[in-house]
Amino acid sequence: MGFDAFAAARQSDRMRLTLIALLLVVFWPALFAARPMRWANTQLLRTAAEKGDAEAQYLLGLQYREGDGLDKSPAEAEKWLRRSAQTGHVEAQAALGALQATGTGQETLTEAAKWLLSAADQGNVQAMQTLGDLYREHPGMSGDPLAALRWYVQAATAGQPAAARAVAELYARGQGVARDWALALHWYRRAAEMGDAPAKFVLGRIEAVTQAVTGDPDKALAWWRAEAEKGDIGATLALAMWEAKKRSPQEDPEVTARWSLLLSGLRGAEALMVRGFLLEHGIAMNRDLVAAKENYRQAAELGLPQAAAALARLQSASAEPAATPAK
Repeated sequence: MGFDAFAAARQSDRMRLTLIALLLVVFWPALFAARPMRWANTQLLRTAAEKGDAEAQYLLGLQYREGDGLDKSPAEAEKWLRRSAQTGHVEAQAALGALQATGTGQETLTEAAKWLLSAADQGNVQAMQTLGDLYREHPGMSGDPLAALRWYVQAATAGQPAAARAVAELYARGQGVARDWALALHWYRRAAEMGDAPAKFVLGRIEAVTQAVTGDPDKALAWWRAEAEKGDIGATLALAMWEAKKRSPQEDPEVTARWSLLLSGLRGAEALMVRGFLLEHGIAMNRDLVAAKENYRQAAELGLPQAAAALARLQSASAEPAATPAK
């Protein structure tokens, strides 16, 4: 059999193409990064979405919502999530409802509740959680004062740790329900058992209060001071009440625990606002209007409108002329 030049050439071409393909696989990401591939995927996704594929519409909506490979656009996100939700896509209904729940208009919030209810009734746990948040933020929407609690409990029972913590917060603060410290503690423990970090933090706070009032104050005070240095108003308040307790042994220790639990985890502007309120009214610390104004001022500078209003009120009161004594 003689040498076949054409066959050899074809074999050489195949080897060359194989080598080129291997080089592209290895070096393509380094040469072009991920952008062309992400662009190509987005184009395919958009094509499928425009042809009516509900899953593609849902994923495209999420990309617009998160700005993942596309310019972030709430309007485009809502458009594509709505198209998908209208086909009965449960995750799209939950995502659309959550997006609309961040709005302010009554019509928008009502539609958010509609989509969330649809998804929650089909077992979507995130929709249950978001419904609880919506009804907690807008308690008059459902006509049921316990609506937030019901949806949080349902989501928590389905395994949502943040929902269990939300139930605990409702009972701790008496928000829409009668305040019940035992139930609050029960739900904080359930959330912590499910791995919720904020719930574990609150339980650590409660343990520190218990130590403070049952004979191990040094360990408790170290914990309080560390948290107070981070700006935690609950810890700051607990330290102030501990000092008051040293001066007044008759003080009920349960008061410390309740106040601390109520104010758990407040930071930043909210912490400054609450501290200003406590100083203004002399709650758990000496009344000090100058310090109250300073706390309100700092909270207002951080963008809290309630603090600006409180500061204006105090400044207005201090500017009023003294009343003329009666003759």
